[in-house]
Amino acid sequence: MRFLKVVLLFLFLSFTSSFADEIRPCYLQVKALDKNNYDVVFKIPAKHKKLLNTLHVEFDAAKKDISDVKAVLVDGSYIKHYKINTKNGLIDTSVHINGLSASSSEVLLRVIDENGVALSDSISPNNPSYTFVGEPSRIETIKTYTILGVEHILDGTDHLLFVACLVMIAGTFTKLLWTITGFTLAHSITLFLSALDIVRVPIPPIEASIALSIVFLAMEIAKGDKNDLTYRYPGLVSSSFGLLHGFGFASVLMEIGLPQQEKIYALLFFNVGVELGQIVFVSILLSIIWVLNRTFKRTAIFQWDKPVAYVIGSISMMWLLERLLVF
Repeated sequence: MRFLKVVLLFLFLSFTSSFADEIRPCYLQVKALDKNNYDVVFKIPAKHKKLLNTLHVEFDAAKKDISDVKAVLVDGSYIKHYKINTKNGLIDTSVHINGLSASSSEVLLRVIDENGVALSDSISPNNPSYTFVGEPSRIETIKTYTILGVEHILDGTDHLLFVACLVMIAGTFTKLLWTITGFTLAHSITLFLSALDIVRVPIPPIEASIALSIVFLAMEIAKGDKNDLTYRYPGLVSSSFGLLHGFGFASVLMEIGLPQQEKIYALLFFNVGVELGQIVFVSILLSIIWVLNRTFKRTAIFQWDKPVAYVIGSISMMWLLERLLVF
Protein backbone atom coordinates (compact mmCIF):
# COMPACT_ATOMS: atom_id res chain seq x y z
CA MET A 1 0.00 0.00 0.00
CA ARG A 2 2.86 2.38 0.82
CA PHE A 3 4.46 1.72 -2.58
CA LEU A 4 1.11 2.41 -4.28
CA LYS A 5 0.80 5.74 -2.48
CA VAL A 6 4.26 6.80 -3.61
CA VAL A 7 3.52 5.85 -7.22
CA LEU A 8 0.17 7.67 -7.25
CA LEU A 9 1.66 10.80 -5.71
CA PHE A 10 4.43 10.78 -8.31
CA LEU A 11 1.88 10.44 -11.11
CA PHE A 12 -0.21 13.25 -9.62
CA LEU A 13 2.81 15.56 -9.46
CA SER A 14 3.94 14.70 -12.99
CA PHE A 15 0.46 15.10 -14.45
CA THR A 16 -0.25 18.40 -12.70
CA SER A 17 3.10 19.93 -13.59
CA SER A 18 2.82 18.96 -17.25
CA PHE A 19 -0.82 20.03 -17.34
CA ALA A 20 0.13 23.49 -16.12
CA ASP A 21 2.63 23.84 -18.97
CA GLU A 22 0.69 22.18 -21.77
CA ILE A 23 -2.64 23.96 -21.57
CA ARG A 24 -1.62 27.50 -22.37
CA PRO A 25 -3.55 28.69 -25.45
CA CYS A 26 -2.04 30.64 -28.31
CA TYR A 27 -3.63 33.94 -29.35
CA LEU A 28 -4.53 35.38 -32.75
CA GLN A 29 -5.77 38.94 -33.24
CA VAL A 30 -7.00 40.22 -36.60
CA LYS A 31 -7.70 43.98 -36.68
CA ALA A 32 -9.18 45.77 -39.69
CA LEU A 33 -7.25 48.88 -40.78
CA ASP A 34 -9.66 49.49 -43.66
CA LYS A 35 -11.79 47.34 -45.98
CA ASN A 36 -8.81 45.61 -47.53
CA ASN A 37 -5.96 45.79 -45.02
CA TYR A 38 -5.63 43.98 -41.70
CA ASP A 39 -3.16 43.97 -38.84
CA VAL A 40 -2.37 40.47 -37.55
CA VAL A 41 -0.79 39.47 -34.23
CA PHE A 42 -0.09 35.80 -33.49
CA LYS A 43 1.21 34.88 -30.02
CA ILE A 44 2.69 31.55 -28.96
CA PRO A 45 3.61 31.07 -25.25
CA ALA A 46 7.36 30.76 -24.74
CA LYS A 47 6.93 27.32 -23.17
CA HIS A 48 5.47 26.18 -26.49
CA LYS A 49 8.49 27.25 -28.53
CA LYS A 50 8.32 23.99 -30.49
CA LEU A 51 5.02 25.19 -31.99
CA LEU A 52 6.84 28.02 -33.80
CA ASN A 53 7.89 25.59 -36.50
CA THR A 54 4.59 23.70 -36.65
CA LEU A 55 1.82 26.32 -36.40
CA HIS A 56 1.26 28.53 -39.44
CA VAL A 57 -1.60 30.98 -40.00
CA GLU A 58 -3.11 31.03 -43.48
CA PHE A 59 -5.84 33.41 -44.74
CA ASP A 60 -7.87 32.33 -47.78
CA ALA A 61 -8.28 35.89 -49.01
CA ALA A 62 -4.77 37.20 -48.29
CA LYS A 63 -2.43 37.83 -51.18
CA LYS A 64 0.72 38.49 -49.22
CA ASP A 65 2.92 35.55 -48.33
CA ILE A 66 3.78 35.96 -44.66
CA SER A 67 5.61 32.63 -44.14
CA ASP A 68 8.93 34.46 -43.67
CA VAL A 69 7.73 36.61 -40.74
CA LYS A 70 10.01 36.07 -37.76
CA ALA A 71 8.79 35.70 -34.19
CA VAL A 72 10.01 38.05 -31.46
CA LEU A 73 10.05 37.06 -27.78
CA VAL A 74 8.08 39.64 -25.74
CA ASP A 75 6.76 39.19 -22.17
CA GLY A 76 6.89 35.41 -22.19
CA SER A 77 5.38 34.91 -25.66
CA TYR A 78 6.73 34.61 -29.20
CA ILE A 79 4.92 37.20 -31.31
CA LYS A 80 4.51 37.38 -35.06
CA HIS A 81 3.20 40.78 -36.15
CA TYR A 82 2.42 41.59 -39.76
CA LYS A 83 -0.18 43.05 -42.15
CA ILE A 84 -2.18 41.32 -44.85
CA ASN A 85 -3.95 42.69 -47.90
CA THR A 86 -7.20 41.33 -49.35
CA LYS A 87 -9.29 42.18 -52.39
CA ASN A 88 -12.80 42.04 -50.91
CA GLY A 89 -12.21 41.91 -47.17
CA LEU A 90 -12.34 38.83 -44.93
CA ILE A 91 -16.12 38.35 -44.57
CA ASP A 92 -17.11 34.82 -45.68
CA THR A 93 -13.46 33.80 -46.00
CA SER A 94 -11.50 31.60 -43.60
CA VAL A 95 -8.33 31.52 -41.57
CA HIS A 96 -6.66 28.15 -41.05
CA ILE A 97 -4.07 27.23 -38.41
CA ASN A 98 -1.86 24.66 -40.11
CA GLY A 99 -0.40 22.15 -37.67
CA LEU A 100 -2.96 22.83 -34.94
CA SER A 101 -4.78 19.52 -35.39
CA ALA A 102 -1.57 17.70 -34.41
CA SER A 103 -1.13 19.71 -31.20
CA SER A 104 -2.94 19.90 -27.86
CA SER A 105 -3.19 23.69 -27.83
CA GLU A 106 -6.11 25.95 -28.69
CA VAL A 107 -5.91 29.37 -30.29
CA LEU A 108 -7.95 32.21 -28.82
CA LEU A 109 -9.15 34.42 -31.68
CA ARG A 110 -10.06 38.10 -31.48
CA VAL A 111 -11.40 39.93 -34.53
CA ILE A 112 -11.80 43.73 -34.56
CA ASP A 113 -13.67 45.34 -37.46
CA GLU A 114 -13.29 48.84 -38.93
CA ASN A 115 -15.66 50.32 -36.33
CA GLY A 116 -13.71 48.90 -33.41
CA VAL A 117 -16.33 46.23 -32.71
CA ALA A 118 -14.61 43.11 -31.37
CA LEU A 119 -15.69 39.50 -31.26
CA SER A 120 -13.88 36.54 -29.75
CA ASP A 121 -13.87 32.83 -30.43
CA SER A 122 -11.56 29.87 -30.15
CA ILE A 123 -9.94 27.64 -32.77
CA SER A 124 -9.45 24.07 -31.58
CA PRO A 125 -7.34 21.14 -32.83
CA ASN A 126 -10.59 19.40 -33.81
CA ASN A 127 -11.60 22.32 -36.03
CA PRO A 128 -8.48 24.33 -36.95
CA SER A 129 -10.34 26.79 -39.20
CA TYR A 130 -12.53 29.83 -38.62
CA THR A 131 -14.85 31.54 -41.10
CA PHE A 132 -15.13 35.30 -40.72
CA VAL A 133 -18.63 36.68 -40.33
CA GLY A 134 -20.13 40.07 -39.64
CA GLU A 135 -21.16 41.20 -36.20
CA PRO A 136 -22.21 38.07 -34.23
CA SER A 137 -25.74 37.65 -32.96
CA ARG A 138 -26.52 37.72 -29.25
CA ILE A 139 -27.01 33.95 -29.27
CA GLU A 140 -23.58 33.46 -30.87
CA THR A 141 -22.00 35.77 -28.31
CA ILE A 142 -23.62 33.88 -25.42
CA LYS A 143 -22.51 30.53 -26.82
CA THR A 144 -18.95 31.65 -27.53
CA TYR A 145 -18.31 33.25 -24.15
CA THR A 146 -19.97 30.45 -22.18
CA ILE A 147 -17.65 27.96 -23.87
CA LEU A 148 -14.66 30.24 -23.27
CA GLY A 149 -15.58 30.42 -19.56
CA VAL A 150 -15.84 26.64 -19.24
CA GLU A 151 -12.56 26.12 -21.09
CA HIS A 152 -10.77 28.75 -19.03
CA ILE A 153 -11.64 27.27 -15.62
CA LEU A 154 -10.93 23.71 -16.76
CA ASP A 155 -7.62 24.81 -18.30
CA GLY A 156 -6.68 26.89 -15.25
CA THR A 157 -4.73 24.44 -13.12
CA ASP A 158 -4.10 27.01 -10.40
CA HIS A 159 -7.82 27.77 -9.98
CA LEU A 160 -8.65 24.04 -9.96
CA LEU A 161 -6.05 23.27 -7.29
CA PHE A 162 -7.46 26.09 -5.16
CA VAL A 163 -10.97 24.62 -5.49
CA ALA A 164 -9.59 21.14 -4.71
CA CYS A 165 -8.10 22.52 -1.47
CA LEU A 166 -11.47 24.05 -0.58
CA VAL A 167 -13.14 20.66 -1.06
CA MET A 168 -10.59 19.01 1.23
CA ILE A 169 -10.99 21.68 3.91
CA ALA A 170 -14.80 21.93 3.86
CA GLY A 171 -15.32 18.32 4.95
CA THR A 172 -19.13 18.29 4.93
CA PHE A 173 -21.46 18.96 2.01
CA THR A 174 -23.11 21.92 3.78
CA LYS A 175 -19.78 23.60 4.47
CA LEU A 176 -18.66 22.87 0.92
CA LEU A 177 -21.80 24.50 -0.47
CA TRP A 178 -21.22 27.70 1.53
CA THR A 179 -17.50 27.64 0.73
CA ILE A 180 -17.95 27.32 -3.04
CA THR A 181 -20.79 29.87 -2.99
CA GLY A 182 -18.55 32.39 -1.21
CA PHE A 183 -15.76 31.80 -3.69
CA THR A 184 -18.17 32.19 -6.62
CA LEU A 185 -19.73 35.43 -5.39
CA ALA A 186 -16.36 36.97 -4.56
CA HIS A 187 -14.64 36.21 -7.85
CA SER A 188 -17.77 37.27 -9.77
CA ILE A 189 -17.61 40.73 -8.16
CA THR A 190 -13.98 41.40 -9.07
CA LEU A 191 -14.39 39.81 -12.51
CA PHE A 192 -17.15 42.29 -13.37
CA LEU A 193 -15.37 45.28 -11.82
CA SER A 194 -12.12 44.56 -13.63
CA ALA A 195 -13.61 43.52 -16.99
CA LEU A 196 -15.76 46.67 -17.09
CA ASP A 197 -12.65 48.75 -16.31
CA ILE A 198 -14.12 50.07 -13.05
CA VAL A 199 -11.18 48.76 -11.03
CA ARG A 200 -7.69 48.41 -12.47
CA VAL A 201 -4.99 46.26 -10.91
CA PRO A 202 -1.64 45.05 -12.29
CA ILE A 203 -1.90 41.41 -13.32
CA PRO A 204 1.57 40.02 -12.32
CA PRO A 205 1.03 40.66 -8.55
CA ILE A 206 -2.46 39.15 -8.82
CA GLU A 207 -1.13 35.99 -10.48
CA ALA A 208 1.53 35.68 -7.79
CA SER A 209 -1.09 36.20 -5.07
CA ILE A 210 -3.26 33.45 -6.57
CA ALA A 211 -0.34 31.03 -6.33
CA LEU A 212 0.25 32.22 -2.75
CA SER A 213 -3.40 31.56 -1.86
CA ILE A 214 -2.98 27.92 -2.90
CA VAL A 215 0.22 27.63 -0.87
CA PHE A 216 -1.65 28.98 2.15
CA LEU A 217 -4.50 26.46 1.84
CA ALA A 218 -2.04 23.61 1.28
CA MET A 219 -0.20 24.60 4.47
CA GLU A 220 -3.49 24.65 6.40
CA ILE A 221 -4.34 21.15 5.15
CA ALA A 222 -0.85 19.90 6.00
CA LYS A 223 -1.18 21.26 9.56
CA GLY A 224 -4.62 19.70 9.87
CA ASP A 225 -5.72 21.86 12.80
CA LYS A 226 -9.52 21.53 12.72
CA ASN A 227 -9.84 24.38 15.25
CA ASP A 228 -8.07 26.81 12.96
CA LEU A 229 -10.02 29.68 11.39
CA THR A 230 -9.63 28.16 7.93
CA TYR A 231 -11.42 24.96 8.95
CA ARG A 232 -14.02 26.65 11.12
CA TYR A 233 -14.96 29.32 8.55
CA PRO A 234 -13.87 28.07 5.11
CA GLY A 235 -16.46 30.30 3.43
CA LEU A 236 -14.77 33.40 4.80
CA VAL A 237 -11.39 32.24 3.52
CA SER A 238 -12.72 31.26 0.09
CA SER A 239 -14.49 34.62 -0.27
CA SER A 240 -11.35 36.57 0.62
CA PHE A 241 -9.16 34.74 -1.85
CA GLY A 242 -11.99 34.63 -4.40
CA LEU A 243 -11.57 38.37 -4.91
CA LEU A 244 -8.02 37.73 -6.15
CA HIS A 245 -9.10 34.90 -8.44
CA GLY A 246 -11.74 37.15 -10.02
CA PHE A 247 -9.01 39.53 -11.18
CA GLY A 248 -7.23 36.51 -12.62
CA PHE A 249 -10.32 35.51 -14.60
CA ALA A 250 -10.67 39.09 -15.83
CA SER A 251 -7.12 39.08 -17.19
CA VAL A 252 -8.23 36.50 -19.76
CA LEU A 253 -11.04 38.77 -20.94
CA MET A 254 -8.63 41.69 -21.13
CA GLU A 255 -6.58 39.68 -23.60
CA ILE A 256 -9.33 38.22 -25.79
CA GLY A 257 -11.58 41.27 -25.46
CA LEU A 258 -15.33 41.79 -25.19
CA PRO A 259 -17.69 42.59 -28.08
CA GLN A 260 -18.63 46.26 -27.80
CA GLN A 261 -22.32 45.78 -28.64
CA GLU A 262 -22.87 42.78 -26.36
CA LYS A 263 -20.33 43.44 -23.62
CA ILE A 264 -22.63 42.71 -20.65
CA TYR A 265 -23.95 39.47 -22.15
CA ALA A 266 -20.44 38.31 -23.02
CA LEU A 267 -19.18 39.07 -19.51
CA LEU A 268 -22.19 37.50 -17.81
CA PHE A 269 -22.04 34.26 -19.76
CA PHE A 270 -18.26 34.00 -19.50
CA ASN A 271 -18.86 33.97 -15.75
CA VAL A 272 -21.65 31.41 -16.21
CA GLY A 273 -19.20 29.25 -18.14
CA VAL A 274 -16.65 29.53 -15.34
CA GLU A 275 -19.27 28.38 -12.82
CA LEU A 276 -20.38 25.48 -15.02
CA GLY A 277 -16.79 24.33 -15.38
CA GLN A 278 -16.29 24.66 -11.64
CA ILE A 279 -19.40 22.54 -10.97
CA VAL A 280 -18.12 19.87 -13.36
CA PHE A 281 -14.72 19.78 -11.64
CA VAL A 282 -16.18 19.62 -8.11
CA SER A 283 -18.61 16.89 -9.19
CA ILE A 284 -15.78 14.79 -10.63
CA LEU A 285 -13.69 15.35 -7.51
CA LEU A 286 -16.53 14.34 -5.17
CA SER A 287 -17.20 11.27 -7.30
CA ILE A 288 -13.56 10.21 -6.99
CA ILE A 289 -13.68 10.70 -3.21
CA TRP A 290 -16.91 8.68 -3.01
CA VAL A 291 -15.32 5.80 -4.96
CA LEU A 292 -12.23 5.87 -2.75
CA ASN A 293 -14.39 5.86 0.37
CA ARG A 294 -16.24 2.84 -0.93
CA THR A 295 -13.02 1.07 -1.94
CA PHE A 296 -10.82 1.75 1.08
CA LYS A 297 -11.41 2.31 4.74
CA ARG A 298 -12.41 5.87 5.58
CA THR A 299 -9.46 6.32 7.94
CA ALA A 300 -7.08 5.35 5.16
CA ILE A 301 -8.52 8.02 2.87
CA PHE A 302 -7.90 10.76 5.41
CA GLN A 303 -4.23 9.84 5.47
CA TRP A 304 -4.02 11.26 1.97
CA ASP A 305 -4.68 14.83 3.10
CA LYS A 306 -1.12 15.69 4.07
CA PRO A 307 0.69 14.02 1.13
CA VAL A 308 -1.66 15.65 -1.37
CA ALA A 309 -1.27 19.00 0.42
CA TYR A 310 2.52 18.75 0.15
CA VAL A 311 2.26 18.02 -3.58
CA ILE A 312 -0.15 20.90 -4.21
CA GLY A 313 1.92 23.23 -2.02
CA SER A 314 5.14 22.35 -3.85
CA ILE A 315 3.61 22.97 -7.27
CA SER A 316 2.08 26.25 -6.13
CA MET A 317 5.35 27.40 -4.60
CA MET A 318 7.07 26.86 -7.95
CA TRP A 319 4.35 28.93 -9.62
CA LEU A 320 4.79 31.63 -6.99
CA LEU A 321 8.54 31.87 -7.60
CA GLU A 322 8.04 31.92 -11.38
CA ARG A 323 5.45 34.69 -11.15
CA LEU A 324 7.55 36.77 -8.76
CA LEU A 325 10.34 36.80 -11.33
CA VAL A 326 8.21 38.76 -13.83
CA PHE A 327 7.74 41.75 -11.48
